[in-house]
Amino acid sequence: MPLLAEIGDFLSIWQLPVVLVLAVAWIIWGGYLMRRAVRAHVGRREAELNRCLLISLLAGLGGAICALIPVLIALAWRLPDTFEFSKLWLALPVAAVFFLVNFLTVFASFQLPAGSLVKIWLKSFGPPLVVAVVALVPTIWFANTAHQTKVANNKSIGALQFIDNAIRVRYAPARPPASLEELIKQNVVPPTSLRAYRHPSREIGYFYAPATLVRIGEPTQKLLACDWADNQSGDARAALYINGYVEVVSPGKFQELLARSENKAFAAALKEAEKKLLPDK
Repeated sequence: MPLLAEIGDFLSIWQLPVVLVLAVAWIIWGGYLMRRAVRAHVGRREAELNRCLLISLLAGLGGAICALIPVLIALAWRLPDTFEFSKLWLALPVAAVFFLVNFLTVFASFQLPAGSLVKIWLKSFGPPLVVAVVALVPTIWFANTAHQTKVANNKSIGALQFIDNAIRVRYAPARPPASLEELIKQNVVPPTSLRAYRHPSREIGYFYAPATLVRIGEPTQKLLACDWADNQSGDARAALYINGYVEVVSPGKFQELLARSENKAFAAALKEAEKKLLPDK
């Protein structure tokens, strides 16, 4: 499902230790703070540390399980695809359900007025929540950055493969189109297929220099097309060779490719084209 695929794109194994540390801190630190907060309101037995730790565990576990309900509803009804809103907005109802169930678990554990329990809940889980936010903000930022990089890479790889396939199907190997604009004018490819992920308003998202194609897989490093310099983060580029092979290369390797004798004309044409398109680069 699209939703599961997009959520999966944001998850990495390096995030697991962060989540585990925060979960342990939420349970143990929250339970300890809860004991301190309720001692003035309940009896000694009711405020035992073991009991408060158990309540903290149940509150966190119950909140986490119930927080999956909005995600399951979205999966069942495919809400993000129906209403076309970002999957990240699902975090709002997920967080709301988690905190609600977490509080209700604490509320059911003590015979105290709701107002007093709100203060107790804030004193118990407010500090762990602040720590969680401080830790999760950079984690989410890094995850989103990695996701955007992956999507941009995949978009460029797919587009360059699409260009190569279109040329091979509609043109003779020795007589490729003069430009990518020709592919659009001749209705060989839809206009949207040539737009880069990071610059959707740019009609042609890739640089192309006509060259005679060779058989797919034949050894060569002669370039046919590539990303513009600002398509990818970190100055990486997706590159298409005349044998149909596409890869994302580092800035250093791309410069090595441009320095090869067979790519001198390509390099000169690319430099002139980017002077006009990207004068600040």
